[in-house]
Amino acid sequence: MKKMESELLQYTNDALGIIGGVATIVGFILAIKEPQKRYFHVFYLLLIALGVSAATYQFSINAKTESVERQADALMNDWRFDYTNRGFVFASLAFLEKNRKSYPDSYSRAEQACKNFKCDDPKSDMDMVDLASTLAGLVKGLGTLSHK
Repeated sequence: MKKMESELLQYTNDALGIIGGVATIVGFILAIKEPQKRYFHVFYLLLIALGVSAATYQFSINAKTESVERQADALMNDWRFDYTNRGFVFASLAFLEKNRKSYPDSYSRAEQACKNFKCDDPKSDMDMVDLASTLAGLVKGLGTLSHK
């Protein structure tokens, strides 16, 4: 998460530097004393700022999606060797709960599946195999959100 935030900050700083550079160049080139032309300058600068803001916002959305994909892939890598079925169920629920603002339907489906398979019952070990496979499919789906 820290890496994503630092990348976003770096790209935002780069974008603002580019905006400043372009605005300075345009200001020197179009330094005109007519009031009507000044309105054009203001409009032009606002248009550039709006464009960069939209691009930065889109980047942050893409960065969040890629972060969730990386986390899902990390959870899925060798889960049969690193976790018991019950452990994987709880790890999956923790992962989905952490990302429930972005994927509320996935989290609610996982919660409902946990209730249906009685994941809190220590005697339901056989059900944990089915539930772990079910949640593995759900987490794997989140890990492939933008893969082509």
